[in-house]
Amino acid sequence: MILRCENLGWRVKRKDIVSDATLTVNEGEMLGLIGPNGSGKPTLLRMLAGVRQPSVGRVFLDSTPMAELRQRDIAQKLALVEQHADTEERITVRDAVELGRTPFLSTLQPWRDADDFIVNQALSDVELHGFEDRLWHTLSGGERQRVQIARALAQQPQVLLLDEPTNHLDIRHQLAILHLVKNLSITKVVALHDLNQAMMCDRICVLQSGRIEAVDTPQNILNEERLMGTFGVCGHFLTDPNDGTTVIRFHSAHKGDWPMRLLLTLLMILLPSLTLAETYEVQMLNRNANGSMVYDPPYLNVQVGDSVSFLATRPGHNAVSIDGMVPHGATPINGKLNEEITVTFEVEGLYGIKCTPHYAMGMVMLIEVGEQKASADDLPQGLPKRAEERLQAYLER
Repeated sequence: MILRCENLGWRVKRKDIVSDATLTVNEGEMLGLIGPNGSGKPTLLRMLAGVRQPSVGRVFLDSTPMAELRQRDIAQKLALVEQHADTEERITVRDAVELGRTPFLSTLQPWRDADDFIVNQALSDVELHGFEDRLWHTLSGGERQRVQIARALAQQPQVLLLDEPTNHLDIRHQLAILHLVKNLSITKVVALHDLNQAMMCDRICVLQSGRIEAVDTPQNILNEERLMGTFGVCGHFLTDPNDGTTVIRFHSAHKGDWPMRLLLTLLMILLPSLTLAETYEVQMLNRNANGSMVYDPPYLNVQVGDSVSFLATRPGHNAVSIDGMVPHGATPINGKLNEEITVTFEVEGLYGIKCTPHYAMGMVMLIEVGEQKASADDLPQGLPKRAEERLQAYLER
């Protein structure tokens, strides 16, 4: 443990902005803070950084109450990058980054060559070489953000707190900054609005109305119930065929969906092991040559505990669909030609069942569920002749 808070709260005019926040950040991890607008992410970050004094509660840095530490001592261990930073002074980019070395300077320890090296490295890390003499007020929002991150890197902190570090950045620099932060061998706490970016974190902390609702891995936190309950949107979870990572595709919630979605969310919280059905329809989801996803027969029913067998038939990217929904979070598998793949369905939350693994690199056909067996009439259309012959022979055996 390197940073933690206990019962932290901050109130303005009798309104709680953050309340009863208890959180431990593990050494070396990247913890993401997510939540809708107004959930208190910047306020919590500022209290964790010692910039804002909490109304109640305490923050600990290396097991020492932060209130007992001098600002200089805090700044030598912890750096904060906020969303917005501005100045009316005519300072250059290099001047701004050199401010990161301030906590380490004194009459007995003036500026040294080592400080120049650290500043140069920070500028290089955020791709700002050549910007050293540019004046602050001439920079774009994205360039200013990168300068602020370079200033924090120049502090060489043990803990780095960032409030929406990709704000204002183009997509190339968003990816570069996120990978830079991810690969730092220090403790990171990052407030993010982009939930796909939050998937890069080791753990995620969900804030809603100033309270911590949950802390867990992205796979356990980001699900359809959480997206609807916290953010009011629908999400479909897809698997990137290039590296097997999960990607969320967001959709606006239809007005008529709200009552049922709200009920499902409440049921998910109160009865996490609830299943809504005993039998589920299973079918294959295959990718066409043009990249679109289509459903193929056969359609077989599955119950919790059933074993399901598939047969690989040709290259492609496919998934198993359960009652029209594609499971997510499973480890990808490779289905070799004519290789039989078997999975077992088990209980998981509102949607009743999951199967692991569910995703196959290579087209697969559902051939058997429990006592049920697909027939030759269930063959998908457009199969190569040899694949069709193999499947027919397999089903007739």
